[in-house]
Amino acid sequence: MTPIHSRRDRRLAGGPKPLSKNLLALTLAALLAMNLLAKPTRGQSPEEEAQILWNRAQDQLRQDKIPEAAHTLRQLVNRTPTHSRTIEAQHLLGEVEMELGNASAALEILKIAEAQTHGHGSTAQEIQRLRARAYLALSKPTEALLLSEKLLKHAEQGQISWMIDAQILKTRALFQLKQERRAQDSLAAARKLSSESSASPALAELWLQVLALRATEARCLALPSSRHLEEDQAIHQVQRLAECFKEAETMLLKVQSLRVPPKYEASSLVSRVATTAVLQTPEKNREAQEARQDAQASLRRIQNHLVKTCETPPIPPGKRTKSELKQYLRELKAALEPQCQPLRSKVTHP
Repeated sequence: MTPIHSRRDRRLAGGPKPLSKNLLALTLAALLAMNLLAKPTRGQSPEEEAQILWNRAQDQLRQDKIPEAAHTLRQLVNRTPTHSRTIEAQHLLGEVEMELGNASAALEILKIAEAQTHGHGSTAQEIQRLRARAYLALSKPTEALLLSEKLLKHAEQGQISWMIDAQILKTRALFQLKQERRAQDSLAAARKLSSESSASPALAELWLQVLALRATEARCLALPSSRHLEEDQAIHQVQRLAECFKEAETMLLKVQSLRVPPKYEASSLVSRVATTAVLQTPEKNREAQEARQDAQASLRRIQNHLVKTCETPPIPPGKRTKSELKQYLRELKAALEPQCQPLRSKVTHP
């Protein structure tokens, strides 16, 4: 009988040869070096540990690993709160949290970062802009309005893009506060700044179109002007409302057609520290998504208002019996059918 170990030796004879001692040592050294570069160890200084975490976060962003990058950046700011890159890391973490839709978490870290800047310099301005965005996302327009006005007050000569951004934030806050007239004045100021800029950021142009649609919404919702109108006035104002809705539809198509180049989609900080596909792709950029969603919401509100007006049109002034009023509304709805029927089809078959 052939010994077991002999059969095993024959099976292994054609297999891979063992590594030489020198090659094995080099391989182990390389793996050890890679591991040291990949994660902090106990023997490293806080500066070295922070730099490793910073590099890792950038690599994760380049690979579109946004949640992982957020985790790494949190490690950095928690483990090494006095590192030279701390403010920059906090700012980037705020950017990433906003991209993930975590406005509350972004606001918390951005407040800490801004406190360390003492509210001065371009970094403080970038952080304040992000904070205003977070407040708007959390439906806190008063806080966003105060920050936007602060940005406008301290903007330096020639900072046109910053002023446009701040004016847009102010306009959005005023619309959320339902201060329509002030919002439209603020929008006019933003448009004026944009016209004076040789190269207005594409994201700003997108917001200007969205806010123009929001202003159109305010005009549409003001129709009809009264719940008590004569028949010819009621028909005329519902026609105007239908035309206003069509105008808003055209504006939404323009908003949806706009594409923001990557260099404008990402913030200056993110584009400087990590070329991130998720942050730079228009379809995936959260701020661009917010703009388009706002525009779609405006059109839906106009459409709902028009549908409601078609169902319950203005009634005539003066007294009428129930039967007279019922007959009048039946005739009025028939007269309004050319405006209301196409819209009814859209609602039934979106």
